[in-house]
Amino acid sequence: MLEIEQNKKQLIESLNVIGNLVKEVDITFNKEGIYIRAIHPSNHSMIILNILPSLFEKYGVESERTYTLDCENLQKIINNLSEKTLKIVPENDVLIFKDNKHKFKLNYFIGNKDTRTNLNFNHKSRISIKSCEFFNTVSKCIVF
Repeated sequence: MLEIEQNKKQLIESLNVIGNLVKEVDITFNKEGIYIRAIHPSNHSMIILNILPSLFEKYGVESERTYTLDCENLQKIINNLSEKTLKIVPENDVLIFKDNKHKFKLNYFIGNKDTRTNLNFNHKSRISIKSCEFFNTVSKCIVF
């Protein structure tokens, strides 16, 4: 089971940005945070996003699991959960997303953990922004 409390908005904004690029994402939940990898079907772009547990007021996960999920349906489910606490429970072939009032089910595939080394790009310029402004900045910059 995974439990996230507070700052659910940043997770939703991340999924909105990723959902504009791809239909399915691989999401790994582990003690180090949430690792999202999305590759466009034509292989012309890729998003790798590491969300640290420190982003959330409360973050707990029992064991590491990787799921391949439909990004659009995942966005809709998380948007409809009204409480600040989100619980994700794997059950048979579905993930159950719930808060105190609602309960949604989303089918998933067992994803493969990304065993490739992290990409190390050499940049000639760097941009620094406050982490609290990252999601708003990225969502404003992306135009499809």
